[in-house]
Amino acid sequence: MRLSERDFFLTKLDLSIKEMKDAASLYESGDIERARAIFVDYIRSFLRPELKFQIPESTCKEHSYKDETWTDMIFAGYVAPVGYVYRFPQVKITWDYNPMPNGYVEWVFHLQYHGELVYMGRAYRKTGEERYARKAAEIISSWIEQVERPERHGQATYRTLETGNRLSNAWPYFIHVFLNSPSISNELWVKIFISVWEQSDWLYLTNSNRNWLIHEMYGLASSSVYFPFFKDASSWHERAISTLIDELHVQVYPDGVATDRSFGYQSSIVHNYSKVIELLKVYSIDIPENLIDGMHKMFRMYCLMSNPELKLGAPNDCHHMSSVGMAQLGLKYFPNDETFRYFASERKEGKAPEETMQIFPYSGFATLRSDWTKDGMWLFFDGGAPDYNSGWHVHESCLNIELYAYGTSMLHDPANYHYDTSDMRLYVCSTRSHNSGLVDGMGQLCFAKTDIYGFIDTSKKGRITSESNENIDSVECYYDLGYGKNFRPDKAHGEKRDASGDAYAKHTRKILFVKKGAKEIKPFFILIDTFETMDEKEHLYEISFQLDEVKADIFGNSVKVSYANGTSLTMTSSVSPEIIIGQTEPELAGWKPELDHHKDHRPAPLVNLAQRGKSAHFATVLYPLPSEDAPKIAILELSDALLTLEINGEKHSFEF
Repeated sequence: MRLSERDFFLTKLDLSIKEMKDAASLYESGDIERARAIFVDYIRSFLRPELKFQIPESTCKEHSYKDETWTDMIFAGYVAPVGYVYRFPQVKITWDYNPMPNGYVEWVFHLQYHGELVYMGRAYRKTGEERYARKAAEIISSWIEQVERPERHGQATYRTLETGNRLSNAWPYFIHVFLNSPSISNELWVKIFISVWEQSDWLYLTNSNRNWLIHEMYGLASSSVYFPFFKDASSWHERAISTLIDELHVQVYPDGVATDRSFGYQSSIVHNYSKVIELLKVYSIDIPENLIDGMHKMFRMYCLMSNPELKLGAPNDCHHMSSVGMAQLGLKYFPNDETFRYFASERKEGKAPEETMQIFPYSGFATLRSDWTKDGMWLFFDGGAPDYNSGWHVHESCLNIELYAYGTSMLHDPANYHYDTSDMRLYVCSTRSHNSGLVDGMGQLCFAKTDIYGFIDTSKKGRITSESNENIDSVECYYDLGYGKNFRPDKAHGEKRDASGDAYAKHTRKILFVKKGAKEIKPFFILIDTFETMDEKEHLYEISFQLDEVKADIFGNSVKVSYANGTSLTMTSSVSPEIIIGQTEPELAGWKPELDHHKDHRPAPLVNLAQRGKSAHFATVLYPLPSEDAPKIAILELSDALLTLEINGEKHSFEF
């Protein structure tokens, strides 16, 4: 569905502007060339490149080439979505073509960001050479020719996510850079602005939710600010800003965590809000106070969740985000917040938070720590949100933990992986690759059992509970949605899952952080895992712990893990441990996934504990040390409410 040039001139421009009215009249009278010329002359006189260039542009870089080298390669037909470099043999890009050997769909999606236009624009601003304008015009023209606005969602070349990103980045940058280039005809300029209107109107009428919606509204706000000569610009602006304000409550829990429960995707949300605010500021447009104030809790979350390295855990589809940059951005809007200053300065200024244990009751996250120093101990716990992990970017990882101590990441999350259909993608999403529990060899079913498209009630608290006293901090949560093999049905295409082999049991995990030990005993953690049958059947219950490429040795019921920097972790259990490395059958287990397409996945130890019965009770002691002097730990007694340990010959009892 394309907008005609006639409809563009007569119905889409603000005819209260004399030049727009003149252009429309000329077009209606048949003087098309003069109509185009008046329109282009107006935009050249109206647009403010000196303002636009105050807003940083992005090349959407996904390759390792130097900028100058890659700019030259674009002339030869090279592109590199998701880091996969490909050269179109006829030089001209085919926008719906997917050359990836495994058909990875994200390649086509990422191609639509049009970062090539930014490379051409930067080179043009630096050199003034018209060859960059001609190449940029060729690229944008080919997309307009090949890609037609769809009537509904589903077209890979015109998704709302990429549309929002084009309108907020590559396209307005192209327009402002090449505004006065003699290499771009009036006819092409009109086609470009017709497409800008089509894409903006598409975002106005067709929205997604979650983090996509924020990208879409940033794109819509950008069109309204840069190009207010469209008749619909004021409606676009009102829709974008009001939606952004509303979404601060719709898709952000009161504890500051976005409903995707992925810190990487939350980072994109925060940065898009920030970019909208900067856009309004640069163009002297009023900024609603509640737009800024509503962001405070998100900045604060990044600080309170930080590990001693000033990074966050990696639940669901994300990697370990730094809290420093986020605190620096937060300090820009909230200059009197001493917590932001503490993290923004990397502990040199400001004040550390008063509480070491941080509970996020709505999103279900928690952190336990010894202190806020770089040498401290930190454990991250994912108890699951009220609706468990409902969302696009869910991993089956309820009750997962990460452990960092003495400058070392000791127990980790597999983090993100390509959104493909590979076995490794399934493994990264599965419970087996996390530090959580399995039943009959099967993982959790959050994705399969919850409505990933539905509305999330951010006013509901999760199931996580906590206690604290002078000696011990503790958190507790449970999972009871069931376990099965077909945990990633393609809901978008109506795929049904086979539930015949599902198993049902409730897994409760309580974590105790022993902050003060006796005599020479250092702080350590205790995990109490309880499984209870929900279908009256006996089951095989397992707990997995993921290690990196480290040395791990079993002695008795303990595993000693030695790290390259000389630190160690002793894991002592109430059952005998097993170490799995690089297993491929009957399922993947014991792997460190590589996100880089050109690298092989690495075998890495996985510690596994197992019991069979209608119920099962596990106690696991996690004892980090700054040296390799492993303590002698034995579990003497484990009941429903009491654990007795012997550590280096001394007995210690803990009620839970």
